Amino acid sequence: MRGEVKLIRRAGTCCSSNVDGLTGPDDIANSFAAKYQDLYTSVLYVMSDMAKIRDEIEHSIIGFDNNCVIGVCEVLQAVCRLKPGKSDGYVGLTSDYLLHACNELCVHVAILFMGLLVHSCIPEDLSISTVIPIRKGKHANMT
Repeated sequence: MRGEVKLIRRAGTCCSSNVDGLTGPDDIANSFAAKYQDLYTSVLYVMSDMAKIRDEIEHSIIGFDNNCVIGVCEVLQAVCRLKPGKSDGYVGLTSDYLLHACNELCVHVAILFMGLLVHSCIPEDLSISTVIPIRKGKHANMT
């Protein structure tokens, strides 16, 4: 457990200032935007096929509560409350990635979490957590 605590405490690293030879934050952001645009438009599809898939998914959703919706506003609010320099202690993600990302990322995060709720599943990587006991009081037992 001490090793995990050390990983988390060591997470005060800052953002990379050089990505693919680009050094400015705007240039880096534009590079990522172009790469994702290429990725999202790289696969051709037929609209009727996509409509059929959408209909099949909608019909397979049983008992979904419309009050249980994660919107972009909630994700944006949660991101704004993150403290900079915090790490997950597992794969090396830091809160800085979310804090410095464009607002469009929050759209994708909201879609991801809505999908997790609708399908009642969660990837194994998202279910891993580290619990650090917090001492309460002067005479708390640390063993």
